[in-house]
Amino acid sequence: MMEEILERIFEAKRQSMKDRETINRLRGKETEDWIVGWVNKTDVYVLDKENYEKESNHKYSDEEYFRLIKHELAHSFFRLFLNSKTNLIGYGKELQYMLLKSLQTISGLQQ
Repeated sequence: MMEEILERIFEAKRQSMKDRETINRLRGKETEDWIVGWVNKTDVYVLDKENYEKESNHKYSDEEYFRLIKHELAHSFFRLFLNSKTNLIGYGKELQYMLLKSLQTISGLQQ
């Protein structure tokens, strides 16, 4: 159930990147192969799951990809929460960690 809710939210905010070239163009620079997602304001950008292994150094699994979605949504929600004006890195990471732990508990995931 929680996965379905997150997927619906994610679909509304997601920009799927087909390949590394697209990521580099949007980021305006060459990116490391570990970069598979980021947030710009509250929009979430992720590498398309069909090219996840080919265009990154990550191994694809549904669990890994869902973890990426939760991670990037946490960044997006946090920026929305702070109205994109404050950058409190330490506090932000703690809030994101608590949000992810809550999502895991709600969805029954053990990660």
